[in-house]
Amino acid sequence: MSVNYRYEITKVDAAARCMEIEYSAEGYKTYTSGARLPSVGETVEDVVRMYAPLALWEFEKKVDVVPESGITGEIRAADELAASIQIAQEQIANQPQPISTGSQTL
Repeated sequence: MSVNYRYEITKVDAAARCMEIEYSAEGYKTYTSGARLPSVGETVEDVVRMYAPLALWEFEKKVDVVPESGITGEIRAADELAASIQIAQEQIANQPQPISTGSQTL
């Protein structure tokens, strides 16, 4: 999922080694997340990206499918594994590919 978003660090607790980050994006709910402080060699943006609520925003856009009450079934372990593998392969196939700009990959 590709969403342009803004962030603001709203609170920092150096003693507890954490901070709060507020994320906002046009057309989506605003979320506040607790996050760890960046380590030496990391930027604030590195940590901001780690805690971005992209999955929540993606979930917000999904439309529910409401099953009827009383539906029953049986899930076999082998079928469950095969379904999980298929879902993972589809997710990998749908990932945006890096863009190469000469010596730099974006």
